[in-house]
Amino acid sequence: MTTSKRRITISLTPSLDRLLQTIASAGGASQSGLVVEILESAEPTLQRMAEGFQRIRQATDADRARMREVLDVAIGVVEPMAVELAAGLNRAIERAIEAPAGSRVSAARPESAGAASAGVSPPLGNTGGRSARKTTMAKGKVRAVAVSPVKSAV
Repeated sequence: MTTSKRRITISLTPSLDRLLQTIASAGGASQSGLVVEILESAEPTLQRMAEGFQRIRQATDADRARMREVLDVAIGVVEPMAVELAAGLNRAIERAIEAPAGSRVSAARPESAGAASAGVSPPLGNTGGRSARKTTMAKGKVRAVAVSPVKSAV
């Protein structure tokens, strides 16, 4: 089968190889298809990384030192939130697996320890801080209800 797509060869650690095999078989996809899907979903981030690496290559030593300091601070803020997000996702998956068939699984979220410890308040949402409007069903009629934004405790 001919393809216009470029092919590459990658070397994986044994743990990544097992993980890739597990995810691909569970999702019914090929390993290469899974890798392509992951890379395609990360493409905007990868593009920003490529642009950043190009800028780093052109930067002076002083610029590089300043970038390292900024990145260290950013990683210190983002990493605890990512760990908490992954833990919350795992908890939600476990609740869904353990729930009896046909029951609804709660989507309640515990307060993020990572965000609180980093001194970061959660975003108000995609409404820009304005009151959002949602629709509800009342006796078969759709009506709009104002929803006030969440206030940060920090």
